[in-house]
Amino acid sequence: MKSRLSVVVLSIGLLLGGTFFLMSCGGGGDEPPGATLAVSAGTLTRGSAIVNGVTFTAAAGATVVIDDNPSAEAGLRDGMQAKVKGSINPNGTTGTFTKVQAEPEARGALSGKGLVDDFAVNGQKVVVDDLTKFENRDAAGVFSTITFNDLADGNEVEVHGVRDAAGNIHATRVERRVEDTQDEVKGRVAAPIVAGTSFALAGTAPAITVNFAGATFSPAGKTAADIVAGALVEVHGGLTAFNPLTNTFTATRIDFEDAEDAEFEAAEGQHFEVEGLVSGFAATPGTFSVGTMSVQTTSATVFRGGIATDLANNIKVEVEGRKLSGVLRVEKLKFKDNVRIEADVTAAGGTSLTVLGKTVKIMSTTEINNGPIVVGNGVRVRGFASGSTITAIRIDVQSGPTNTNNNILQGPISSATATSAMTILGMTINTTNVELNGFQTLEDVPVSAATFYTQLKTTAPATIVKARGTFAGGTTLTARSVEIEDAN
Repeated sequence: MKSRLSVVVLSIGLLLGGTFFLMSCGGGGDEPPGATLAVSAGTLTRGSAIVNGVTFTAAAGATVVIDDNPSAEAGLRDGMQAKVKGSINPNGTTGTFTKVQAEPEARGALSGKGLVDDFAVNGQKVVVDDLTKFENRDAAGVFSTITFNDLADGNEVEVHGVRDAAGNIHATRVERRVEDTQDEVKGRVAAPIVAGTSFALAGTAPAITVNFAGATFSPAGKTAADIVAGALVEVHGGLTAFNPLTNTFTATRIDFEDAEDAEFEAAEGQHFEVEGLVSGFAATPGTFSVGTMSVQTTSATVFRGGIATDLANNIKVEVEGRKLSGVLRVEKLKFKDNVRIEADVTAAGGTSLTVLGKTVKIMSTTEINNGPIVVGNGVRVRGFASGSTITAIRIDVQSGPTNTNNNILQGPISSATATSAMTILGMTINTTNVELNGFQTLEDVPVSAATFYTQLKTTAPATIVKARGTFAGGTTLTARSVEIEDAN
């Protein structure tokens, strides 16, 4: 039986970019006739191979590399950040992979563990959420499931994840290990750079000084002369490499990631997709970053799962277009943090608030604008759902209450009753009194209730619907309009 691997692109980091490239250049190499070359990077899930709806099986001679070491496919674990190289068949639903490469974002001793969702590794903040995978690996290499509460200061941990605009690592996997012999951290070289001696590591919070006078360099041919501002590096050291008193890391080896990852790059002019966290955002149309990729929206960019004014730093998006002069010209932008709520606050605390009868978790990295959060005033919440748990990425606090006829609940639907009701995040959306032209398709075209309901999908990935209307308590929102925001 052929092995199968699932790589679900979930979130993108400052360093890996969590990127999915779809190269329109069939033919060449060892791909099947008519197949399209594909490279993806993101959060890995073991089992059935699904990447953007494509099932990958291992090609003959396929290789797996975990943290620069050749490995068996069995060494891949849920939540790892991995890059996959392969091809997609003409049917668009199956393909093969020729190489998988998984790398952690940081490895070292855990410190400063908070009570809810954060700790530090090598002086960098790590944040966990309901999507983070936790495992323990014992000295014999046997894995067992643990939780955030099982972690303690002093534990050696390996963290896979993605970075936000402040350099915080949003963990997709935390692995507690007892047999580690080295620490490591990633980032871009920044000033001050002292030739042959040290440099600052940007993209970390706070910035770390790396002492590399005794380090070796990889890949072959790289030297200390390649330590220049902007170079993407992975820094390795012994178990005592990081000194928390001086915030310095003593390197034994420095890997230049851009050179090592060249085989995963798309060519100029090719169509590809990038999924990740927004940084450097000022306005749209405009230029900003998704992961490490510079992207540019235009007046022709199509938005899915939200509107242009929803764009902000640390919002998770997927963009697709063509790479021109090193910049991705965005043809379509899809919001991955697809839960949106606009309503009045009925309860608030340090770690949660209640809106539309729903409890919304507040993380230590949740961005709160125009705070504090006041009971009775309106909020606009953007976030994601894991099961019945809603987590806020961004909260915009309003100066007064929300229009009672203008409450909004957006998210994936879980059920639909022909032309009359649907369920979003456990809330019944009554559509029997939707206004004229209130049923709208993904293309913002008004349709009949019957036509609207035929376009809904309740199984994962479910249709994302935005319902606007009146909430009078309980578990029902009476809608005056419903719009398909993403057909997935």
